[in-house]
Amino acid sequence: MLVRFTKTLLLLAIATLLPVAVVRGQAPKKDWKDGGAEYKFYDAAVKQTDNTKKLDALNAWKAKYPTTDYNMERLGHYLLTYQALNQPERVLETGSEILAADPKNLPAVYLMTAAGTRLAKPTPQQLAIVEKAANSLTADLDSFKPAAASDADWAKNKPDLLSLGYMTLGWINMTRKENPAAEKNFVECLKVNPNNGQVSYWLGSVIIAQRNPDTYPINLAFWKGTLTEEEMEDEHPLELERLKEEAQRELSGKEEADTEPLAEVDEAVPAMERERDGHASA
Repeated sequence: MLVRFTKTLLLLAIATLLPVAVVRGQAPKKDWKDGGAEYKFYDAAVKQTDNTKKLDALNAWKAKYPTTDYNMERLGHYLLTYQALNQPERVLETGSEILAADPKNLPAVYLMTAAGTRLAKPTPQQLAIVEKAANSLTADLDSFKPAAASDADWAKNKPDLLSLGYMTLGWINMTRKENPAAEKNFVECLKVNPNNGQVSYWLGSVIIAQRNPDTYPINLAFWKGTLTEEEMEDEHPLELERLKEEAQRELSGKEEADTEPLAEVDEAVPAMERERDGHASA
């Protein structure tokens, strides 16, 4: 899933690191503390390519300057670093901080939604946080369009975002054993991305779990792609009759083809005998 979102992540990461006030069309004055000394901590963090060391640098910046004019930028770096280090719990915590200040921050909503299925043992509170983020993607996605994103880029990335939202909502429903709701969201996900094998598997699981006689047991033709003769007789009698007639014609044609060489032999034998008798008389 994350491989499909490479370009989306790049787009969102850029938006994340923009000052939120600027994105919203305002530009309050910001200053680095201690005559610019704070900037060295920021610079050390953003230039670090090793994510573990980057986290250490961000923590050092925060320890030295708990309050800063650049708190949203720092939170954005924390968010991306926790995601890279596969720490979904911290992604949810940091994303929630960002959304408290900027409810329409798409990178936070996106990464919080993506973090859901990575939770090893999600708590009810964590599921509620992820559910709210995922609902934002499926219910009002266009309101989250970053100002820096072109219409073309946005249109290109929307299907992946919608797919992620519906997949995560279905996974939450499945985790809560809300199987009918899970089925609905998984179906919506597959409408957007029919090739998602994981969601197809989950969909089958929740259908089976419901034991609904209208949908389960699922006919084996769902997997095999074939029907037995009895099933054809019951459900498609005319098609079965046509197939039998077609098979009989093919069989008759094969039998005729097989007998042709024998007929040629039968005709050849008398001719050979007559030729032999002629030589004998001579």
